[in-house]
Amino acid sequence: MIDRANSGELSQFLLVGVNEFKRVAGHPVAILLMCIFIVLAFVQSAAGCRMLQIMEFHDPDGPDRFVTGFAQMWYETSLICSVMAAFIGIVSILEDRSKSLFNVLLVKPLYRRDVIIGKFIGISVFITIFIAISIAIYSLLLMLFFRMPLSMTEFLSRISVYILGLSMECSLTIVLAMLFGIVFENFLESLGLLIAYFYLDWYCDLGSLLGTISLINPHTLYSNVVSFYLFDTTFPFLQVVNNSLPYAILMLAEISVLLLLDCLIFTRYGD
Repeated sequence: MIDRANSGELSQFLLVGVNEFKRVAGHPVAILLMCIFIVLAFVQSAAGCRMLQIMEFHDPDGPDRFVTGFAQMWYETSLICSVMAAFIGIVSILEDRSKSLFNVLLVKPLYRRDVIIGKFIGISVFITIFIAISIAIYSLLLMLFFRMPLSMTEFLSRISVYILGLSMECSLTIVLAMLFGIVFENFLESLGLLIAYFYLDWYCDLGSLLGTISLINPHTLYSNVVSFYLFDTTFPFLQVVNNSLPYAILMLAEISVLLLLDCLIFTRYGD
C-alpha cells in the first residue's frame, strides 16, 4: 500500500512536470534567449580566441587556455539562464492563476503541493538541458576558432561542475520566483519586485550589504560553487570540488526550504 501510494504521488509530480516542460520548451522567451546566447557565443569565441592565443604564447606552461575561455562567457551565460529561470518561474504561477487553470487542475486527483513540485521539476529539467546545450554550443565554437582542450577528461570534469552549479542557481531562482508569484497575485507587481531583487543581487553587490547573511544569497552561493579556480587547470580539480561542496550543500538546503515554503503558502491560498 505504501509503495503504491508513493508511486502514485510520483506519477502526479511527473505528470505536471512533463506538461510544464512541454509548455516551457516552446515559450518565446526561451527561444529568444537561446538565439541571443548563440550570437554572443559566436562573437565571444571568434573575438576572444586571439586573447587566448596571446595568453598561451606568453605563458605556455600556464593553465589550459581552452578552459580559461569559458570564464569569458561566465557572466553572460549565468545572467541569461538566471533571467530565464526567474521569468518562467513567475509566469508559470501567474499565467495559470490568471486563466483559472489551477481550479481545473485541482478538480483532478492532484494536491496543491503536486502542482508546485511538478512545475518546479519540469522547469528545472528544462533549464538544465538549456544550460547543457548552451555550453555545448560554446564549446564547439571555441574548438572551431581556437583549438581542442589539452585534456578532454579535465575539461569535461570542470564543465560538469559548471553545469551543475549553474543549474542549482537557476533552480534556486525558480523557487524564489514562484514564491513571488504565489504571494503577489498581480503580475506587474510581482515581476517588478523580482526585477528589483535581481538588480540588487547582480549589480549592487547585495552580498556585501548583507554581511555574513550573504551566505544565503543565491548569487553569492553560486559564485562560490562556480569560482574562478574552476576555470584554472593549474588549481587541482579535487580541491575545487572540496571548496565548492559546502556551498553546494547549502544551496540544495535553501532550494528545499524555499520549495517547502512555496508548497505551504500555496496550500493555504484560495484561488
